[in-house]
This record gives sequence, C-alpha cells and structure tokens, in this order.
Amino acid sequence: MKTWPIAALILASELGVSPSAFAESPPPPSPWFHMDDARPTPPPPPDMPVVGVRRKRRTGILAGGIVLLTVPYAFSVTGAVGNGLLKGPDRYGWLALPGAGPLILMAETTSPAGNVVLAGDALAQAAGIGLIAYDVLHPRRVDVADDTAEAPRVTLTPILAAGRAGVGVAGTF
Repeated sequence: MKTWPIAALILASELGVSPSAFAESPPPPSPWFHMDDARPTPPPPPDMPVVGVRRKRRTGILAGGIVLLTVPYAFSVTGAVGNGLLKGPDRYGWLALPGAGPLILMAETTSPAGNVVLAGDALAQAAGIGLIAYDVLHPRRVDVADDTAEAPRVTLTPILAAGRAGVGVAGTF
C-alpha cells in the first residue's frame, strides 16, 4: 500500500491547497530518448501526400560503430608497425587485420594478460564492424511529403524594350 497519496491528501487539507498540487509527476525523460534513433519519425501532415520513402542513416549507430572500430584498430596497427620497426616477431603483423587479427594473434601468444587485451581488442573491433554493417544494411526509412507545391517561388525577369528597362517580378505564394 502506498502511503504517499494519503500523506499528500492530509498535507493538502492542512495547507488548504488542492490535492492535485501534490500529484505525482511523471519522471523526467531520459536523455537517451532524445536521440535520433529512439524517436519515431512523425508522419507527414494529412494535407501533404506522401510521394516516397527516403533512406536515412542512423547517425548514432554509425558514429558508435566507427569509434568502436577505429580506436582499437589504431592501437593494433600502432603495435604492429612499432613491432615491425623494432624488428620483432613477424606474428604481430596479424594486428593489421581488423576484427580477426587479434584473435589470430591470441592463438600464437602464451601470455594470459596479453590474451585478455587481445580479446578485448577483437571484441571492440567486431562490435564496431557489426554496428557499421547494421547501419549500412538496415537504414531507417522516412516518409517524404510532397511539400514542393506549397513552396513559394519568385521569378525575376529582365525587361528590355525600346525606351524601357526594368525588372519583372512574378511569383506564387
């Protein structure tokens, strides 16, 4: 049993205010609900006919995928290039292969701590590749309204005649 509504009624009667002043307000919206992907696309107004569907990128998913792929991959490539410059073992060249390279190198190393780092690297790169692939293969579809008919148009026409010069203006509003 909730005691808050009863306490609100008692407090409201003591203060002489309306009980609705103490009504529970809905929780504030989460900031994640304001992302482009979480909000459904509103349909066009009923007076504008839908003329087609446009494919729109999910910028949040695409940006997250690019970051998840490129940051760990940059560390991997830096390690592979540094190892090559220091004349280290050739097996570190596998790090230049995104996604699968760290997994292949895990099979060739014996360090448990190194394998944990390589597994995290491989998982982050694979997650980035998955997010990018999802965005490319499943773009969001958005209805496109025919709003070109209602757009105002202004046309300027030069007028040159014997003894006259000027500009003619015509438009639709």
